[in-house]
This record gives sequence, structure tokens and C-alpha cells, in this order.
Amino acid sequence: MSAPASPDYDRLLVEPPFRFDMAIRRSAGAFFRNDPRATETLLPERQELLRKHPDRHAALRPRGRELLAEAAGLATDLNGSSLTLTPGPGGWDTAACRILGGIWEPDFLLLRPEGDDFILEGGVLCFPSSWSLEEKLGHPLRWIHEPVPTLNARLGGRVGTFLQSLKPGIEWERVNWGIAGTPLLNLHPSIEHPRLEEGATLSSAWLRVEHQALRLLPESGGILFGIRITLHRLDNLARNRTAALRLAELLETMPQAIADYKGLAQARNPLVRQLRKPGGTEAP
Repeated sequence: MSAPASPDYDRLLVEPPFRFDMAIRRSAGAFFRNDPRATETLLPERQELLRKHPDRHAALRPRGRELLAEAAGLATDLNGSSLTLTPGPGGWDTAACRILGGIWEPDFLLLRPEGDDFILEGGVLCFPSSWSLEEKLGHPLRWIHEPVPTLNARLGGRVGTFLQSLKPGIEWERVNWGIAGTPLLNLHPSIEHPRLEEGATLSSAWLRVEHQALRLLPESGGILFGIRITLHRLDNLARNRTAALRLAELLETMPQAIADYKGLAQARNPLVRQLRKPGGTEAP
């Protein structure tokens, strides 16, 4: 899966007012396939991050081993001879998890069912959107989502019901977005990067889109959760007046607690003014 030349803003930006929504649809099945157009740049960046900070970007708990083995088999089946992984001396361990993360394009998380929830047992997260894998490892989804204002209240039950209903061989996709002050893919909380402040302009802010995919791992009963990031600078987005005005209204109607959580408290009003200007011109 590669980023389209012209993003589907109708899908990325739902009709206002702002709200968390499942907005999930059946995928064409290409999400977990490597794209030769992206592999030349994306995989070296992933490999470098996993080499420099292995414990920051990859982790696996013992109960995630069978999920990893099944995910690696799926990756091989979908990509053929271009992606083959066999376990090393330690079997399907954290080292194997890192290797898979360096040859497979999407970030991936491995979720194990427990009761009416799912436990994060491991995965590779090279390009996080301001959260850390090591902090969330071993916790259930409801706990992981708890810091996001209103998310559990609005979607918690629906997320669990949907995940428990997944069928083998069917892939589902959804999108989630934020706005970032940098085009960096890796926004791990431990690294310094430009933040959105009151002086933000359309040329210094990017719509950061998380493309997410879900697939049942039928042998283990686990869930493979994939993440890919695309970035769209707001001055380019603003050339599409429908998209610019819709984003402005979504920002205006975003509850304050969510704007704070997303790091938009200072920047959203200046960005809204600029998005509403004809031609998306920047305001001082």
C-alpha cells in the first residue's frame, strides 16, 4: 500500500462536527504487502531505527510468540519470495520480531484475546504518533485507549465487539488523523521534534494520517493490527477548498480536552483562520 497521489479527503475528514468514529471498511487486501515504490526508502529507515534503538521500537512478551509466528507466516504468504523470515536460535523471540520489522513495511502490533478485551503482546512500532510501545506492552486495549479523551466512552464497546467478530482471510481498514509540526515519521515521545505552537502556518503543519488495518490470526485467535503513516502538508491540502473548510470546522468543533491531547491547543485557531482564507494564505 502506497500513499495515493491525491488523498481521499472525503474519507480522511468525516463530516463535522469532530468525533471519534470507527469508519471501518473492508480492505482490498494490499495493506500488508510491501510496495516496491516505498521499500527503497522506508525499509532502510526502519532498519536503522531498529538497530539504534531496538528496545524502543520492538518488543515481544512470551505469550506473543505464537502470534508473531503466525504474523510472519502471513507476511511471507502475502509477499512471496520478496519477504521470507525463519526463526533464529531463540525461535520466535524479540530478535525475530525486530528482523520482521526491518523487512516488512507496516508497523504491526500483536493483540491476544483475554476475556472481553485484547492484550498487547508485542510488535514493531518504528513510526509512533507520540506514544511508546514499551509503555503500553502487556496492557489491555481499554487501558491503552483510556488517556484519549472520550474514546472509550464513544467507541470502547464497539471496538471490542468488532474485534471479536473478525473472520479469517478478511482484512479491514480505517484511518485516524492528527496534525503535526514536522514531516518526521518517527514521533516517539523520547525524541525532540518541532511542536505546533501559536505561530503555526499551513506550510509548517502536516495532516498526519494513520492508516490502520486489522486481520484475524486464526490459529492463535490473535489480531494483527497494522499501521502506516502518510503526511500531507496543510498548504497543499488547502488548495482543495472543500477539504480545507471541512478540516477548519473539524478543528473548531474538536472538544478542548481532545485538542490538548493532540497537541493542538495553541495552533488550532491560527490554523483555522488560514484554512478559511481563500487560497489558504497564511496569516501572521
